[in-house]
Amino acid sequence: MTTQLAVMDAVQVLAAKALPELKRIYTDLVPTDFLRPCLLVQPVTTTREDAAQNLERVTDYYTLTVFDETDDYSNSDTRRLLEWQQRVMDLFRPGYLEVDGRALSVKASTGGRDWDKAYVDLQFSYHDLRDETPDTTPKMGSVETNMNLKG
Repeated sequence: MTTQLAVMDAVQVLAAKALPELKRIYTDLVPTDFLRPCLLVQPVTTTREDAAQNLERVTDYYTLTVFDETDDYSNSDTRRLLEWQQRVMDLFRPGYLEVDGRALSVKASTGGRDWDKAYVDLQFSYHDLRDETPDTTPKMGSVETNMNLKG
């Protein structure tokens, strides 16, 4: 079973490797006087739908917030901020993210921006077992068929 924490960890590892200029990657709320530039990874919502008898279709939504350096008025340079947003979007250009040996399908989209931060929205779609406990139902032992042929 794939967990939110496993997905968040995989996003962190990918971002840290591809964007070494980030001073920090947060997975909780950012603290007061946090370091910039940085990234905040937040889960938004998860939906689970029936896909088969013991299978469910899972869709996880996350928001990545990239905080750029600011001037004396707490504003970031618009061009640089949009470049950061594009670089974060490009992390997911392959269309999947490896999480615990699985390649989860991912869609990335821009989520707007404020004066000092920009957002990238992620949507992961995958199938998971509904219950990972082994099936203990007894299996059929044998089958006997009696056929009579008439001449």
